[in-house]
Amino acid sequence: MSLYVREAGPRDAPTVLFLHGLGLSHTMWQPQFEGLSDLYHCLAPDLPECGNSAAIGPFTLKDASQRVIAIIRERVPDGSVHVVGLSIGGAVALQMLRDEPQVLDHLLISGTTTHLPPFLDTLNRLDEQVLHLLSRERLA
Repeated sequence: MSLYVREAGPRDAPTVLFLHGLGLSHTMWQPQFEGLSDLYHCLAPDLPECGNSAAIGPFTLKDASQRVIAIIRERVPDGSVHVVGLSIGGAVALQMLRDEPQVLDHLLISGTTTHLPPFLDTLNRLDEQVLHLLSRERLA
């Protein structure tokens, strides 16, 4: 199963790939799509267990990285993108850098870490029904 991807802009333009934060989706990048899609090919996947990709899981950095790399291979003619990642999206971008650095032209990340902290790693393994008992504020 493939990740949901929002796409806009000319495919022959340089590509900017946006990776959202924990508990969010591609919709957080709407202002960037509005401002950049005339000049850039913009992609924003929903990461596993998020948004329109909620049925894909369990979330791991390695799996998310491989799924995003597959999107780049499918949708980007030259196979290299500028990546903007926030929070967990930044951690996925760093995993992509470890896995296949040639797919990244430039990388801009914020509010991230090189691996999931133990608390989030444990949450990642909890049953989905248990996670629904916790509020988004508590998870954050």
